[in-house]
Amino acid sequence: MRRAQEKWLAWRWSQGAPRPGVATLLALMDERLKLMEDVARHKWNSGGAIEDAPREREIIAALGLRAAEGGVPPAWAEAFFRAQIEAAKSEQRRLFSLWRQDGAGRFENVPDLARRQRPRLDALTAPLLAALADSWATLSAPERQAEVRTAAAARLDAAAWGAAAALATASLTDGSAARRP
Repeated sequence: MRRAQEKWLAWRWSQGAPRPGVATLLALMDERLKLMEDVARHKWNSGGAIEDAPREREIIAALGLRAAEGGVPPAWAEAFFRAQIEAAKSEQRRLFSLWRQDGAGRFENVPDLARRQRPRLDALTAPLLAALADSWATLSAPERQAEVRTAAAARLDAAAWGAAAALATASLTDGSAARRP
């Protein structure tokens, strides 16, 4: 046991590098944002609204119990997922604005939202929850907040994602995990 404990303490997170859970979490958040271009293209083509409040409520409602089972406070997990949804909408709005400026027409070969994109988004929920649980010790440690902010800024670069990066990472970088009830 002592040898295992020493090995664990010597691992790279004790030297200030983010734990694997945080890196995985950020990669999944990035992956989710990358799906937004095709989501936005579908909505652009169909004239659909960017916001889908009933679906958003459904997603959030299903998270509480699953988050608690992983050791993440349900209210915090719900706030995290609301932030992911807001980041997704921000990215879609940004794309719509660019397309309006460019006078974009209909996009070709766009994956179907209901059959392709939403299932892909839904498939990311469980891994995101698992990554939250895996990284909860880091996210909720006040002394690790600078490390989390640095990792988040490096992975979800504001130059690439604009306002979506700030929205997606806000709950990770605002210290709210460390102030949880």
